[in-house]
Amino acid sequence: MRVSTMTTFDSGFRRASILALAAIAVTLGACEAPSNDPYRSTAELRQQIAIGPEGSFGWDCAINDEIRPALGCPQIHQLLHDVRAFPDEVDAVAARVAIPRELIGKPMIFETKLVGRRGHSWEPRQEFYLAKTPPVLELEIPMEGMITDKARELRILVNGIAVAEAKQSWVTQEMTLPENANLTTGIGQQKPILEIEHPQTNFRIRVVGDQIDQTLGEGTIAPPPADWEQKTWDISEFSGEKVRFVFESERVEDGVSFPLFGSPQVQVRKPRGKQRNVILISLDTLRGDHVEKVQDGIALMPSLAKVAEGGVLFEKAFSAYPSTSAGHMSLFTSVYPVVHRVTFANQLAPRWLTTVTEVFAQNGYTTGAVTENAMLAAHSGFARGFQSYKENKGIGRWESAGEAEATFNDGITWLKNHSDEIFFLFLHTYEVHSPYKPPADVALPPLPATASVAEKKLRNYQGETRHTDRTMQKLFETLEELDLSKETIVIITSDHGEAFGEHGHVGHSWKVYDEFLHVPLIFWAPGFLPAGKRVPGQVSLVDVAPTIFDLVDLAQPASMAGNSLAPQIRGEIGASAESYIYAEAPKGGKPTGRVFGARNEKYKFISREFATEPLEIYDLEADPGEQENLVGDPELMELGRQALAPYRTWNEETLSRDAAGNLPPATTTLDSDMQRKLKVLGYVD
Repeated sequence: MRVSTMTTFDSGFRRASILALAAIAVTLGACEAPSNDPYRSTAELRQQIAIGPEGSFGWDCAINDEIRPALGCPQIHQLLHDVRAFPDEVDAVAARVAIPRELIGKPMIFETKLVGRRGHSWEPRQEFYLAKTPPVLELEIPMEGMITDKARELRILVNGIAVAEAKQSWVTQEMTLPENANLTTGIGQQKPILEIEHPQTNFRIRVVGDQIDQTLGEGTIAPPPADWEQKTWDISEFSGEKVRFVFESERVEDGVSFPLFGSPQVQVRKPRGKQRNVILISLDTLRGDHVEKVQDGIALMPSLAKVAEGGVLFEKAFSAYPSTSAGHMSLFTSVYPVVHRVTFANQLAPRWLTTVTEVFAQNGYTTGAVTENAMLAAHSGFARGFQSYKENKGIGRWESAGEAEATFNDGITWLKNHSDEIFFLFLHTYEVHSPYKPPADVALPPLPATASVAEKKLRNYQGETRHTDRTMQKLFETLEELDLSKETIVIITSDHGEAFGEHGHVGHSWKVYDEFLHVPLIFWAPGFLPAGKRVPGQVSLVDVAPTIFDLVDLAQPASMAGNSLAPQIRGEIGASAESYIYAEAPKGGKPTGRVFGARNEKYKFISREFATEPLEIYDLEADPGEQENLVGDPELMELGRQALAPYRTWNEETLSRDAAGNLPPATTTLDSDMQRKLKVLGYVD
């Protein structure tokens, strides 16, 4: 362990700090009125730690489902991961766990888990605390309620979490402070997995340099279940000085606590230039044909239609995958699923792919997200680059007004807290997603009993779109109230569509027909982007991130394969009728592999991963509903082989990288809350 050589809490702590804070208050009172230029980050301090407890500043961790990169994140040590077969009569699992030398004698919290069928049933079995960890743990883990697979195979997991030292200190590298800067950080305590008393824990933050040792702030850290508390201090009086920042915590009573400093940043006011705030909204499962849909004389989404009228509407935008994880990962990374391979919540994005959020964070943007968890799991890579990634994990939405309200309300709160910064905000809601139970005041009149199941489900789906539209309107009202509309680009889209019987299916995930992939895509920026513009040519969600970067004057990362749509928005070029966009769907148990699709303005070609020929061909001009399969036509068969060839090549390249070991482990484990959410959404049995 590396230990700070600087002073921690001393006897004169409180008196000196109070005097220092008083001096700062006098200085602030003499400052001129602040500039209207937004703040942007110039130093992410977690990445500049020179001295601190080893392993305590390279992680992200959560307080009340809000994840932040933080100082003090507890390390989770996987102490045992074993696979065994058991006869039916076994009631408990015996496990002998050897403790690593560096953890022997330390206070630790332990957690045991078992997983059986299909890898989606991790459940905590035991949770306990040891004040002094022995060299070996002898455990009996109960198997009650576990379902194993046909081979009676069971996996055993034992994790250990080292309890933080009573006193901790992190010291940054030396830096020269710019003018008009502030220091901002979240402060809080992560809740241990055990229900235990929370001892008083204090914090202090200092700025030190030649002849400088001044306390910026101190106090008691609110115990769980309190949320993150954001703190900001003006440090302009130190402009031009070479300084370090010292973050200190002290547990002043016996017990267990995990104090955190979340995403500490040095920010400075800078002219906005060509750069604008960006809000990316994903209305999960929303079909592209519902933006301006009128049903029984009722406009389903009038607010969204108004946004489209005031911005740019892409009439033929398509997802790259008919399910949430892969559709969003293509949106975030600007590569097709065959490259990123994140098609379910337990899969991990390769580190060599850069996400849209990482680009914003690297360029000083404040980054925040509010999602509804499940298939947008933070650990899959969606949280990368976010300084705040909140997951609304509740599953009670189906009996209430819906999580859309919580998600957009949280987004509005985040906007108000960061309105003086240049920012990127991502919002995601499952409100439109099955099981389609809209609030009564927006539900459409019921259909007669003779209506089909698909027709009835579509009716309820449309009620959900009405509720989502009404809820989202509040966000645009807030942008006006905060005077941010003319400084912000808002993009509204979805991750996939939804089928209602067009090809015999209700739902999504399994096919690459248009009803599964057609999504809304709207760019809105009053005074910056044209109003009322409609782009008729087909585009892919892999093109969204490059378009955003083009509009805000940021460079597109080399790992991103999409093309900017900004020239089409500006009317400089039109879409190419011959160019193809691609999509993929899971194999659905078929031995011939995953479904591949290639689409241009005229034709769609559908095949399988291991097939050598197109299996379905549709003339989209003559047959937009994709009902008449033209497979067998020699000319079209050859055209289809050529159209699908690039996607097959990317697939082969990905498999080669995988074989060479250049990809991370394909999967991780899912906690019990996520399993329940996925079950409610219909993704697991």
